[in-house]
Amino acid sequence: MPNIRRRHGTSSSTSPEQKVLTRSAPEEPGRFGGARAVGDYVILNWVTAYGTVGWAHSLRSGNSAARRLADAVYGQFWDHMHEVYAALVLPQAAVNLDMAPRLYAIDLYPDCRLSDSYEVSWRQLAAVLGTRPPWFHPALRDRDTISAWKPGDPPAIVPANHIELPARALIELAADEPDGSPAAAVCLWLARRLRRRDALDAQESAAEIRAAAAGPDSDCAYVHIAAIPAPLLRSEDDGEPDEMIRRAGWAQIVERRDVLATAVAETVLRWDGGKAWPVGETAVFDPASCPAAAEWTARLRPAPAGQPPTVLERHLLENVKSVDRGELLHDDASGCAAVRRTDHLGEVTVYACVPQRISTLAPLSEVTLSGDTVWIRTSDDGLWLAPSLPGRGLSWGYSGNGPHTLASLLDRLLDDITSPPISTYDDPPPGLESLMEATPQEGATTYNRAQLLAARAG
Repeated sequence: MPNIRRRHGTSSSTSPEQKVLTRSAPEEPGRFGGARAVGDYVILNWVTAYGTVGWAHSLRSGNSAARRLADAVYGQFWDHMHEVYAALVLPQAAVNLDMAPRLYAIDLYPDCRLSDSYEVSWRQLAAVLGTRPPWFHPALRDRDTISAWKPGDPPAIVPANHIELPARALIELAADEPDGSPAAAVCLWLARRLRRRDALDAQESAAEIRAAAAGPDSDCAYVHIAAIPAPLLRSEDDGEPDEMIRRAGWAQIVERRDVLATAVAETVLRWDGGKAWPVGETAVFDPASCPAAAEWTARLRPAPAGQPPTVLERHLLENVKSVDRGELLHDDASGCAAVRRTDHLGEVTVYACVPQRISTLAPLSEVTLSGDTVWIRTSDDGLWLAPSLPGRGLSWGYSGNGPHTLASLLDRLLDDITSPPISTYDDPPPGLESLMEATPQEGATTYNRAQLLAARAG
């Protein structure tokens, strides 16, 4: 999207004039001028005595700043933007509906200058427009519904679909799956969970606004609720699929390469961080940091060329904070992706997906702690990245949550190599936790199975 600041060097202008939407009501009410789609906004237009006022609703998350709205308008109208709109205004996410959702506005001047963003009340906006502005809850912002709105319309009945966590991609993916598909099961469960939550939230928000509107001098009295959620015809949530179906379903989805699966993944990452995906964290290490890292890196092979990345590969590539994202690779043993990047100084860094399960039944034979990475070797000479979850990092060399979590994981892996990452704060054996706390952070340290068992028993 074009950015006004880049073109003109400055984006604001301190104007002595009173801001458009803080002026007193004009003698003639505004005239509704229909809707216009501008980027990821639908803007309803009122022609007023002070110029055209654009009343906008964002159709995606992260779009609630008045400056972003002005940038979108600039991208469509360029130097003529001030001839199209005198002011733009949009609602923020409602936090406390004892008061109406907050509104922020920005005025447009010649030469692509903008006022500072300023807050206005619903009363002030209604005074300039000559009518109560229509409000669409963030779960009810359907592009066609907003575009078709006209003054005097009754509230539209809209299936809930929140702009922060849209469910449509989940439903579309499930529709194409065969009967009994785990992918369809997890998508439909999450879509229904989201729709129920969003519909109930929209109902509650509308009820709170209506109740607050009855109070004296309430700004909510100037809010016109323009949409209500469609009825929920299913009595209750069906319940989350069991763990086996969840993991099988998400494994099917994250190995796909199509844009629909990518859209589903984006929703899931916002929902729970992908905790049921086959991978958890991303490991970042220098392959020369220890023999285990060098051995693991040496077995990687190039990912298949000439096709789009899988959902997991795309997610990994986006985690590489560089214009040059490096070489996409694949680890056959774990089935996971990795990226090897060499910087301008010749230093090599590997970014690797960390699976949530170790794919062998052979018992743990040793663990190597190096840098920020935990390496697990099994009795069949397999080498694995230790399972981990976002927010539950594995570390050592001090007294804290990291060594506690690592000791808990090792305690499980000693008995069952297929154990999942620690998702609750288990109490590990004190001796094993003390060993992790005393392990030097510098260099690489390896403990064999006998040493770990002795620490656990001590």
